[in-house]
Amino acid sequence: MKKKFLIICLIFTAIIAFANITQASEYRSEVSVGIKYGSNSGNSVTLSSQGGLTVYDAAVGTVLYQAQIGEELYIEMGSTGFASWNKFDASGILKLSVQPPQGTTLVCDGKEYRGYIYIEKCTDGTLLVVNYVGTDDYVASVLGKEMSYTWPKEALKAQSVCARNYVLTRTGAHKNYGFDVCPTTHCQVYGGVASEHENTRAAVNETKGILGYHNDKVAELFFFATSGGQTEDVKNVWGSSIDYLKSVPDTYENPEKASKYKWNITLTKEEVEKKLSDAGVNIGTLNNITVDSKSDSGRVLKMTFHGSDGTHSVQREKCRTILGLYSQKFSIYPDSVLSIITTSGEVKAPLFACSSEGTFGVAGFSVISENSAISQLNINPTGSVEKYAIDGGGYGHGVGMSQWGARGMAENGFGYEEILKHYFTGLELR
Repeated sequence: MKKKFLIICLIFTAIIAFANITQASEYRSEVSVGIKYGSNSGNSVTLSSQGGLTVYDAAVGTVLYQAQIGEELYIEMGSTGFASWNKFDASGILKLSVQPPQGTTLVCDGKEYRGYIYIEKCTDGTLLVVNYVGTDDYVASVLGKEMSYTWPKEALKAQSVCARNYVLTRTGAHKNYGFDVCPTTHCQVYGGVASEHENTRAAVNETKGILGYHNDKVAELFFFATSGGQTEDVKNVWGSSIDYLKSVPDTYENPEKASKYKWNITLTKEEVEKKLSDAGVNIGTLNNITVDSKSDSGRVLKMTFHGSDGTHSVQREKCRTILGLYSQKFSIYPDSVLSIITTSGEVKAPLFACSSEGTFGVAGFSVISENSAISQLNINPTGSVEKYAIDGGGYGHGVGMSQWGARGMAENGFGYEEILKHYFTGLELR
């Protein structure tokens, strides 16, 4: 067992040494996921397993303690190393590995995981806790968080390949901490055993080891919720040009079911000013917002904020994130004098009533509608911009595979390979 663990330690060292590799060239059987690190870390961790646990000194492979079935271990940092209620002396030891018997799981701070747990005392006094887990076990958990297990199997299979590719191309995302990926949306949402389901496990098993390649390199297969009818070229979102991440029609999204297929919100001038301030932008009192250019899919490429003390322009994805919008696909209407909202909730462009002398006027203004579709008429005779109506479509960055589009394609008889090859231009699966 000691010899076996020493090999594991050497593998761990190799993984850390090569954590800066961001382009995977082949399948890796294991992934390291940061469970507790940095600001979300503490000085203790509680572990148990229905199969028992073996605690090792991760530096040399020495067995420190053998926990019984169901026995709970409370491990905390001491001044020079670790301690555990006098169950074992780990003073001077800075790295631990806690492993259940093969084929069983363990519980770490109330959450069940497959694989094993690595614990390290960091130089800044924080506790690093990492879950080493098989790649397909990781994917089965991620799949349950990223897509509903009730969705068609071919959509789940397409998502499993995306998740597998994504984690293999994210190696080094958290190299400064010493692990591959985090369990949040920054990488992929990972919930351990709790987010697995027999449907997600089946989808992973039926695509086991399959990766998407482009020019013989593992492709980074991005995904998002809803495109609103057309995906986006990656160059219009993150600036780089990648051959397999082009804009494609997304005709199988169901407008009635897809999340945020169409949406509209209203932001007051004060709300926009607060968002600009939070982003470090100071242009004084906001006077107006203009959309300067859009892509062929309707996503905003450049917009400008006009203020009393100057202007500030943003480009590509920043157009979405600076205002906290659902997507980059939107139109924005200054609610200056007249705006119309239909009974379906759609915001129509403002109507401006202006005299020949250049003054605003609304006296005697009336709206005639043959079908009574207009539910609200907003009138602001001062002409100043106090709020902005934003009419948009889609949910997420828009690059790669639409999850709702994948569902629609699966419901219409397309297999997972066809789904992936539709969204990723020139993709090869093997």
